[in-house]
Amino acid sequence: NEWNPSVDSALYTGGKVLLLADKLGTKKTSAPVSFTPLFWSASFFPGQSNETLGSLIDHKSAAFNHFPTENFTNWQWYKITPGAKYFKLTEMPADYKPIAQPVSDFHYNEKLGSIFETMVGKGKLLVCGYNLQQPGNAYATQLYFSIAEYMRSSAFAPGMELPVTLLKNILAAAPEAVQVSPLPDE
Repeated sequence: NEWNPSVDSALYTGGKVLLLADKLGTKKTSAPVSFTPLFWSASFFPGQSNETLGSLIDHKSAAFNHFPTENFTNWQWYKITPGAKYFKLTEMPADYKPIAQPVSDFHYNEKLGSIFETMVGKGKLLVCGYNLQQPGNAYATQLYFSIAEYMRSSAFAPGMELPVTLLKNILAAAPEAVQVSPLPDE
């Protein structure tokens, strides 16, 4: 749930890491995933809580062998989207393609990723911005199972190594708000 020295150690010694990142990122590097697209345009209708137009899914990825999907977010994604995050990957190489890529409004034209993978040192990292640990949510449980099975298989072979410094910046743990001045009870 956070990129810490244990993650570094596992990756640099050739391990595999599933980083559950739904609580990671900052306002500059991440935003909530939305199941429904924004209305018309973020410029013409500002103040919407969404800046995306759905998601492009690499449905042929073995990560979805046990989670049937099309190349877009269909109804099986609906129950796992609340609380999910995407990450801004615009600074990554132009030819890099996330496994699940929310589509940015054309006014922003950013590369986004809610599920993506990379090599790190000798290891392999898969980042998932969906909350896969939701008791009673069969959809989240099934996606978790599908990703875990993929990572156990020889098919888990990320094709690119993304810059670690950028990744750590994008996936930084956001500080939690602390109440410093509570109102007195009346």
